[in-house]
Amino acid sequence: MDIGSRRFADALVLSPVGRIDHASSEAFRGALSNPLARCAAGGDHIVLDFTALEYISSAGLRVLMLAHRQAANQGGKLVISGLQPVVREIFEISRFTMIFEIFPSVRDALASVSARALASYDATSTETAPGRMTATYEDTAPPHNPFAARAPSAAGTAIGGIGLLLVAGMTIPEYRYTAGKNHISLVIGTS
Repeated sequence: MDIGSRRFADALVLSPVGRIDHASSEAFRGALSNPLARCAAGGDHIVLDFTALEYISSAGLRVLMLAHRQAANQGGKLVISGLQPVVREIFEISRFTMIFEIFPSVRDALASVSARALASYDATSTETAPGRMTATYEDTAPPHNPFAARAPSAAGTAIGGIGLLLVAGMTIPEYRYTAGKNHISLVIGTS
């Protein structure tokens, strides 16, 4: 089992890959140790992203139960996102769905724990859904809508570029300037 981590403001997203079973549950417990120490009121929140988790045994469920209890005792929040069908079934049979807050996506989980974490995620992340991808970028440069640029001329003298022309043609671009920031979103797909 490998575990990745990403920080979004006051939330840490931990993403185990593979299986959490008798052989790997201690490594999982160790990976949660430091983040759990900071998971408290006024501290960090933890989102466990299980989209790449194939299986979890009773040993892994025990680690989760102890982690949930520690976070709650410290006033912190530990939530789960992205349960795959096999893991969801294990959670339902063991009634862990009644213990943990479970969300379909990391974004939804972050929205439940912290507005700051959600804003950080939205400013830097791409998230996929069936048939659709959204990429969002934010900066503090002067206002500039790259999609308002003219298509390049044959002589190459117009402002803009073939790259922007292609991106605008393949996506649904959105530009807005608010609170002193450029916000650019590209949506690919229709569903």
